[in-house]
Amino acid sequence: MSCSAEVSTDSVKVSPTPRQTAPVATTSQPVETPASRSENRPSRVIKGGPLCENYLLTKIGSLKAPGTQLLKLKGFSVKNEALSPDLKKWLKTADAEKLVSFELKSDVKKVLVLGSRNIEATGLASNLEYWAIEVDDHLIEFQSLSDNPRLIFWDKNGFLNYFVVDFSSEFIEERDFDHPSLDLRMFIMNDEGKPQLQNEERNVKCR
Repeated sequence: MSCSAEVSTDSVKVSPTPRQTAPVATTSQPVETPASRSENRPSRVIKGGPLCENYLLTKIGSLKAPGTQLLKLKGFSVKNEALSPDLKKWLKTADAEKLVSFELKSDVKKVLVLGSRNIEATGLASNLEYWAIEVDDHLIEFQSLSDNPRLIFWDKNGFLNYFVVDFSSEFIEERDFDHPSLDLRMFIMNDEGKPQLQNEERNVKCR
């Protein structure tokens, strides 16, 4: 696959911070560690924009690896025969008009990042951005309310991480669209190349 890349206006120097049923999908079941478990608690307000993105980007700033760049690709073609079978399958349900493509580079690694809306999604799922990250010979897929690619990053130890912003279980029950409560989850790719839940903040309200 040959694509040229240019630095996005949102390009990032990355320094420190699934497909499942509701609320978030992934191709592999994340491994939950004891440190990642948290009890549901009354909603707390976080200042950082409607989806807490500024709050999460501040976290990423303390975790991300120096020298990393997010490059917006030019000339990415969905008809490229060199694309992997998994990526071709993902593209079949991606909205071609809303498709965005990036290359996330560190000093020694790089991955292809694609984002779009799923043309088959209905209900609350139609609000989600569908992400695909091609890592070596496999594809990582997840859904998030955020369409910000800067929530995907390399950490200082050389591991790929990403944040998922999703509707909380409380929102699913109450459907308070004026003041939705959200879950913020951070995943890290473990040594086996599978997403592992690293941290989560449940039932928060973003302002």
